[in-house]
Amino acid sequence: MKKCVCGKMRFHSHIVLKIILLCSILFQFGCTKLVYTTYYEDEDYTEFVTHPLILKNNIGKEINLIASRKCDGQILCSAFEIKIKITHEGKFAYLKNKDFIIKSKNQRFNFNKRNYKFDFDISKKNKDGTKGLISESWIIYVPINIYEEIINSKEISLVIGEQSILIEREKLESWVVLVNHPRLIEQMDQEQQRVYGESEGIPSTISRQTKIIEKKIKKEAEKETWELIKDSDNIEDIEYFLKNFPESSYSLPAKLKLNQLKRQK
Repeated sequence: MKKCVCGKMRFHSHIVLKIILLCSILFQFGCTKLVYTTYYEDEDYTEFVTHPLILKNNIGKEINLIASRKCDGQILCSAFEIKIKITHEGKFAYLKNKDFIIKSKNQRFNFNKRNYKFDFDISKKNKDGTKGLISESWIIYVPINIYEEIINSKEISLVIGEQSILIEREKLESWVVLVNHPRLIEQMDQEQQRVYGESEGIPSTISRQTKIIEKKIKKEAEKETWELIKDSDNIEDIEYFLKNFPESSYSLPAKLKLNQLKRQK
């Protein structure tokens, strides 16, 4: 029987073949999904998130891209915009104050209207072992027509400042799946396929549909009420708003205004 020799260790060839076969099986079934589906019960929405796309430019800066979208309730709705998050970690800031452009073969899309976040943690280490890690990110919202133009291009370029990163279409496969309903359902586990596959674009239950509608109506009422009373000098108006919309995003300015009016009395 033939034997494989590696340094001072000796392995039977059939054992080596079994190890290789086992590794290939583990690799095949250990592959990550292209898109992850998560339902958030408390907030009653589903989020679809692509597997991170990690890229490096020609000066070694590494960025991480994730595309995602949300649907009310447990439904697979049609997308009207896609959220893209670009992150970078390192010793120095890279994204800050730079232009961000995505170029396809025929188009050039400027994404300088974005939300920038910056964080510095002295306790975290960089890849070279030095302490003090900068974490920064851009969040942009891309209209679906522009997003489809991007993913249908044979290749695109991400331009950050003066540096450009070329991306072949194959690397954007998860971005394609994100808006392709049949392929997105294939990425789900069996239980998720029952919920999202059988009622594509429709709330899974009438009660959930009613809940979604009621939530939207309440949100609209909250906004309209705030617009009516935000300039009021009547304490009762502000108290009425806080009583009826205690969890409102406008509750903080309402409380501040209430305190101001009380001090003026």
